[in-house]
Amino acid sequence: LGPEAGTEAFRVYNDRPNTFPEVRSGLLDVAAHTHPELVTDHLIEVIGEFGPDLHLRTRACRYLAVAAPERAVEVLEPLVIRPPSGRTYPEGERILRAWDEAAQKIGHDRAPLLCALATDTSRKMDLRHAATRALGTFRNTQGRQALELLMVQSGGNTYVRRLATQSLIKTVPEDELCNLVRRVIERESDVSFQIFLDNVLQENCR
Repeated sequence: LGPEAGTEAFRVYNDRPNTFPEVRSGLLDVAAHTHPELVTDHLIEVIGEFGPDLHLRTRACRYLAVAAPERAVEVLEPLVIRPPSGRTYPEGERILRAWDEAAQKIGHDRAPLLCALATDTSRKMDLRHAATRALGTFRNTQGRQALELLMVQSGGNTYVRRLATQSLIKTVPEDELCNLVRRVIERESDVSFQIFLDNVLQENCR
């Protein structure tokens, strides 16, 4: 499909404002992939306006990452860091995923924001979970430090600790991972997490 397909999809989208949100989001999807320059400004408007359907606004975050990743990082990052109060925005996890996709495409340093979100106990858990998972997709010193901190936080959220361990499995050399897991087991008071870590050793350490 070429730009003409995007032009036609965007025309239908504008001509049928009362169509089901799922259909309209599909039209925007086609336009974002085939004629990004045509829809970039509109996607930004949809994300920030209160009026459009929340489903459409949520999808627009991802489409913006596809159409204009640099603009997406600029627009979405502030919404993740400090969502405007008193207005309904797409879920933070969905915004973060779109931001992360855009950041990867342009080579933007993802670690500072992901580390800050993953370790911030005042954040919603779905956002922390998403950030912790994302830290398992690349190797970075700052990211590793954040994951190790999450892993050893006894009394903290056990699910976050498990996600941090899984992300470390993906990003840390085997010998270093195994030494870390053994050290944590020795000091761990949570029996269920001890069992989880023992399984990690059985599956990943020879």
